[in-house]
Amino acid sequence: MVMQVGRTSKRFLVMGSLATVVLLAGCGGADDRKARYHDRGVALFEEQDYARARLELRNALQIDPKHVDSLYYLAQVEEKEQNWRKAFGFYSQVVELDPQHADARLRLGQLYLLSGGVAQAQEQVDQVLAAAPENADALVLQGLIHSREGRPEEALSSARRALEIEPGNISAIALQASYHESREEYAQAVDLIRRGLEQSPEDIRLLLLLGRVYEKSGDRSAATDTLVRIVEARPDEFSHRLRLAQYQAATGDIDSASATLRAAIENSPEAIEPRLALVELVGKAEGIDAAEALLKEQIQAQPELHKLQFALADLYRSTGRSDEVESIYLEVIEAAEDSEAGLEARNKLAIHKLQQNQPDDALALAEAVLEVDARNTEALLTRAGIALARGETDAAIGDLRTVLRNEPGSTRALRLLARAHIRNDERQLAVENLQKAVAADPSERASYLELAQLLVAMDRSDQAQDVLKRWLNNNEDDRDVLIQLGRIQLGQQAWSDVRDTAEALREHYPGEALGYY
Repeated sequence: MVMQVGRTSKRFLVMGSLATVVLLAGCGGADDRKARYHDRGVALFEEQDYARARLELRNALQIDPKHVDSLYYLAQVEEKEQNWRKAFGFYSQVVELDPQHADARLRLGQLYLLSGGVAQAQEQVDQVLAAAPENADALVLQGLIHSREGRPEEALSSARRALEIEPGNISAIALQASYHESREEYAQAVDLIRRGLEQSPEDIRLLLLLGRVYEKSGDRSAATDTLVRIVEARPDEFSHRLRLAQYQAATGDIDSASATLRAAIENSPEAIEPRLALVELVGKAEGIDAAEALLKEQIQAQPELHKLQFALADLYRSTGRSDEVESIYLEVIEAAEDSEAGLEARNKLAIHKLQQNQPDDALALAEAVLEVDARNTEALLTRAGIALARGETDAAIGDLRTVLRNEPGSTRALRLLARAHIRNDERQLAVENLQKAVAADPSERASYLELAQLLVAMDRSDQAQDVLKRWLNNNEDDRDVLIQLGRIQLGQQAWSDVRDTAEALREHYPGEALGYY
């Protein structure tokens, strides 16, 4: 009996050891797979194959959701594809996980600055410079902040300091050239840019700046040649062809603009953006009927490009042809069924039904999408909006939280969630969600307005003024926001502030009576 027990114990020990080996091997295997996914993602990013890079990096993050390097490269992928909100979210995660990640902080600061968040951008710069005072890129961003704040001499000083530390820093060269451009010292700006191009002949930032300087100086020929040079350097990036076409159209050369866009279509027959840009150009030059005819011609030639049909629906909506809008969406639904295009058509038709005051039909369409894709953001937002309108706040909150788990920076979801909390008399929660919306996208005006209105309702008018002033720092001529600010100041009988706001209205809208009144 003792022997049997001993054998059993030994067998269990062997099995336990094997289990440990298997677990350890599994851990090592996971790390190896993560590394392979990450390395492939980085390689694809360097090759500018952003769609496949995103997939590989996401695979790495499936194994380790807190892998900082994969999050950082995923943020860069989204930034390259101009998915600013997603890039912001990923950079924020990197900084949260690794507060010393200088590159992520600077990228985050640049996004803040681009969207008007000067104070937030300054906070990122301060963090980087505190740890590394000689960081040239941080000094450049500091210079850009100075420039945005109307302190050009300090911006120039930051650029010069960055160039002392890193003489070939292209961003610093561009910042210094921009200083001379702002003072209409075009020859000096061109000289600086050319020196930078000697080091990096195809640097797009410098070429774009050079084109802008030529344009401002009135040298159309040189501006056009520079934009052509950019297209030749990056023939597969449509944004550069579009910029050239827009400049040609703005200078009255519609034929050349049309030729540029048609060449872009030939270069990328499956791409939708060049076709829509050509439709827009034709619409402006020849009218809506010509744009409609061109869209129909393109749809007939490329029926699988459903975004062309969506564009036609938008055109019909703009001219009040609602029956034809619905007809197009139904055609796409029938043709595309449960594919991505079919789901998008259902979502668009649901919104159209809401605009036609048919919430039951809209809800049915959203439910149909969610049967196929339970996490579909648009369908969840539609269903949440309908639930909120019907007073079903708990259902709305559930759907909105699902959206925010998938897209933490969705300002639409955050604003709807704030409205749901207001319905539940949870005003502080509403304030917090609107503050998150402002932080997630400082360029979205509606979030500022809703937050200010809520703060006024909560007798926090001073805070409401601060919110509106943050918006006006970068949008000083926003009539509606100036009016709302003036009303808050009137309510507080802050006459000196009212006078300042009235002066701003008179300055920006001298032909209107409101500022004088």
